[in-house]
Amino acid sequence: MRHLIFGCFIATVLFGQVSFAAAPAPVRTPIDVSPLMKMSLDEVAAQVPLGSGFFFIGCPKCDGGSQEANVLRWQLGMGDTVRCRFCGTTYPNAQFPDDKEKRIASPDKKTVLVYKYYQGPTGRQYFYQAHAWFERTMWLRAGALTLATDFRNTRDPNSADRAATILARFAQVVPGYPVKFDFPFKQKLFYPADKLWPYGDFDSYRGSKFDWWGYHDIPSDLAQAFQMLDEGQYDFKRLGGRFGDDPRRLIVDGLFRTLVKFTAANPETAHNMSPRMYREMIITGRAIGEPAYVHDAVDRFRGLVAKRFFADGWWMEGAPSYHKQTVTNLEYAAEVARGYTDPPGWTGEKFANLDLMREVPLLARANKAMNEGVLPDGRMIPVNDTWWHGTLAPTSVSQSRLWPCMGQALLGAGSGATQTCLGLNWSGNYGHSHMDNGSIFLYAFGHELLPDIGYTHTRWRNYAVNSAGHNMVVVDEQSAAEKGPGKDSTAGNLLWFDAGDPRVKMIDLDARPAYPDATTYRRRLALVHAAEGFDYVVDRFDVEGGRIHDFFLHGSADQQGKLDVSLPMSAAVKTLVPSWGGRGRYVGEGDIDYVGKKFHVYDFLTDIASSKAEGVWTATWTYAGSALRAHMIPPTGSVAYRYRAPMIRQAGAIDADLPKYITTGIMQRHEGGPSAFEAVYEPFRDAPWIRSVKAEKGQIVVAYTLPGGRSVSDKIKIDDNGLSIVSSAGWKYETGKPVGGAVVALKAADLKLDKPAPKASAVRVRFGNRSFVFPVQSVQGDAVKLAMDSGIEMQSPESAAQVAFPHDKLSGPITWTMYEKGSDE
Repeated sequence: MRHLIFGCFIATVLFGQVSFAAAPAPVRTPIDVSPLMKMSLDEVAAQVPLGSGFFFIGCPKCDGGSQEANVLRWQLGMGDTVRCRFCGTTYPNAQFPDDKEKRIASPDKKTVLVYKYYQGPTGRQYFYQAHAWFERTMWLRAGALTLATDFRNTRDPNSADRAATILARFAQVVPGYPVKFDFPFKQKLFYPADKLWPYGDFDSYRGSKFDWWGYHDIPSDLAQAFQMLDEGQYDFKRLGGRFGDDPRRLIVDGLFRTLVKFTAANPETAHNMSPRMYREMIITGRAIGEPAYVHDAVDRFRGLVAKRFFADGWWMEGAPSYHKQTVTNLEYAAEVARGYTDPPGWTGEKFANLDLMREVPLLARANKAMNEGVLPDGRMIPVNDTWWHGTLAPTSVSQSRLWPCMGQALLGAGSGATQTCLGLNWSGNYGHSHMDNGSIFLYAFGHELLPDIGYTHTRWRNYAVNSAGHNMVVVDEQSAAEKGPGKDSTAGNLLWFDAGDPRVKMIDLDARPAYPDATTYRRRLALVHAAEGFDYVVDRFDVEGGRIHDFFLHGSADQQGKLDVSLPMSAAVKTLVPSWGGRGRYVGEGDIDYVGKKFHVYDFLTDIASSKAEGVWTATWTYAGSALRAHMIPPTGSVAYRYRAPMIRQAGAIDADLPKYITTGIMQRHEGGPSAFEAVYEPFRDAPWIRSVKAEKGQIVVAYTLPGGRSVSDKIKIDDNGLSIVSSAGWKYETGKPVGGAVVALKAADLKLDKPAPKASAVRVRFGNRSFVFPVQSVQGDAVKLAMDSGIEMQSPESAAQVAFPHDKLSGPITWTMYEKGSDE
């Protein structure tokens, strides 16, 4: 897969007698460089800022946008001033002057760099001038690359002179740029220009010299510009002594070596941004003839791939957006390294016509997972920190998917416009995660009817990440555990997954690690395909432990529809925030509280009404083109609530718009003992088609009418023996009879059992208190070939290790279970 269009030429850069093949350079959209062409070279040099700029700067007047990002704008002719793109105010001004300053001495104490700023009444600082520097730097970087490209195409020396001037002037000033900390709503910090990691006050790569983040600090765009000047045999001495006797050497040492040294001093983190840094190291190394940079980047590349992917192909954070970002940047890095050969005299591992894509087959598996992890409309499944607007290829048929290592499954049915997709999450907390293990999303008739909001950088992020913002049960008014006991993960344990039946897809999840103090936190789901365009979901959520169990279901985050509830919702409720909960003012996305003492997530619920929940009741959401009716079967003594809550998605990246977009939802509360929440979800387009849902003698009876007037009744039983459905339409489904024993051997996709196994589509493998279900490719007696690499190697009857992420040690008796179905199933 290629996401950039690369130039089709490979040139040779001559460094004395060393021939060094250059990396293929991306073709970027050129900018208008006519203003630079009208300037003298001294005027061009004067455009380069004396200091490194700040990216995150908000507007003190309107507080527009979110996260202080892309709020204030600069353009040529504005000097050191900026303008708010929301309210149009230009800064600084008499009301908001930059009358304070930070004075940063150079390492040799010979010069002082002054950063002017305005400080608001709350202490928040606004560095207008430094933001103008940042945007001017970005404009000059793009301008240098455009000018160098013009030189490559036309051999116009005037274009080359200006590109070289930008490079050389940056090379003069960048070594003196202070190290800075630039983060939204945080105090700006400065360190000496020659300071390398560690800093002590913030994480690695949070310090930067040239950009706002250390991962971005190697300017590969300027390296590409330099490469093109060199390939065109540009004579840097045309700069006329402005930059000393050897401007070319000044650029190599002052700009590129300075920034690579600064960046590489950070410890390797194998972060989702690391592959971008690898790419920039490779481009820069090839451009200036430094093989050590290429080798360093390749070593880091290999280490990240080996350490940070689940065996099922997903990036460690379990967020498809970050998976796509990481995989895409790995492919970028592989592309710019392609064809690299070490120069003569290089010691160490020798690269000859390097091809990292061929070397790392995991990337193909990662792309497969990404392209399959989509809703029918092509949007990436919106779990954890995943953007709802990221799209890939849509699906024509909804298929069930299982990613047991990441902890995510899709149950799918239907085709074309009648596709239904139900998702269940049990991933661990490895970064960019939400407190949502055991939560679901439901898509049907072209819309996400029970949504997962996904990612947001707005100040209401606390709602999107906490448990109450998801379709799940909240215990004792607190979010699920951020970390499990003694672990960095709260990943659930999959008990069973069956997608082999044409009518019924089912999944059984023990999500108790999300609430480690609960004795039961288990969700069982079945997607029933009654006919094309007629699918319903059976949901049973069992919870024991704690005093209060709140079962949430949220309306669409994409459309503001209508909610009708069959109960008499007459009692107004002022707030659901408990007496110990906080109701603080949100400033930015960093205001997250999983416990709720400062920012309780229930404070987002407004216009609350309640009613006793007795018998089966319904909640019906109606939207343009689709609708959902939830048939709720409450535990005895429950109370139902209807509320309004944030949609967030429609506000985009503008905090001020958040209150404009509100959805509706329901919550069912049961107190004082174990809870068994049961529900049937009925998606429809024009009119409801399920006539009734009843709870009878331990069964759920769903009666409905199919096209042509045919009446059908399905009797559904969910208990510890599994799931069974008997339909009056003449079909039935059963989980089957459990068969199991001890595992003799497990390595990758090869599983050896202590006895012959039945024919089954999946196998559960348990390691003490950890449980995985893997799809099965084939069964030959006691030998089972899995349909995927498990990422696990068994070491003894009670010991195994995950050789892929998260590299956990698995201990306890290792057993297997498969379900044998009857001959008529």
